[in-house]
Amino acid sequence: IIKEFSKRSKAHAPSDVHQKFEALIGTWENRNDIGLLLNERFINLPLDLIPPLHKGLPEDIEWSCSTPDCPEDERIFYNFKFYVGVARQLEELPTEENSEGASASNSVPSSTDGLGQRKRKRKRGEAVSSSHGKWTPVFVNAEDEAYVRRALLSFSFSMPRQSRREDGSTETKQGKEHRVVYVITRSEFEKTTA
Repeated sequence: IIKEFSKRSKAHAPSDVHQKFEALIGTWENRNDIGLLLNERFINLPLDLIPPLHKGLPEDIEWSCSTPDCPEDERIFYNFKFYVGVARQLEELPTEENSEGASASNSVPSSTDGLGQRKRKRKRGEAVSSSHGKWTPVFVNAEDEAYVRRALLSFSFSMPRQSRREDGSTETKQGKEHRVVYVITRSEFEKTTA
C-alpha cells in the first residue's frame, strides 16, 4: 500500500507535497506513529450513527493504551501521531436542484501543502453551472471531506468508475472517481471527531 501511495504521490501531487509526503512515509517501516485510516461504510447508514463510529477510534486507542488487558509490548503500536487516510470522491453531473448550491467547497482538492492550505482546481467561490455541463466532485462520505479539510497535506488521482453486473462483467459509468490521499495529525483527527 505504501509503495502504491508513493507512486501515486510522485505522479499526481505537486513536487512540494510529494516531498513532504515522502519525508513522512519514507520511514514508515521504522515508525510506530503512523496509522492507516480507511473509511468504508454503508452509504445509507443512519446519520446519527456516524459520529459515534468515528469517535470510537480515538476512544479504542486510548483504551488499548491504558487497559491491563493490552500487553505492554503491544502498546507502542497505538502511539499514533499521524493518520494516512484514503477517501473516495465521485464527480456527478449537476442537476437543476443541486447546481445552484454547488460551489468550490466541493471541488477536488488536488493537494494541500504542509500548512494545510488547499490548492484547488477551481477558484474559490466559483459556482458550478449545470448549463455548462460541468461535473461536481463530491465526497462519498461527508466525514472524509472534514478530514481532508484539516489535513496536513493531500493529493488526489482519478480512478476508473466501474461497477459489477450480476453476470460478473464490469460496466463503466459516467463521471470520474477519485481517491484523495491525505495525512492528518492525531490532534486534528480528534478535533474533527469531537
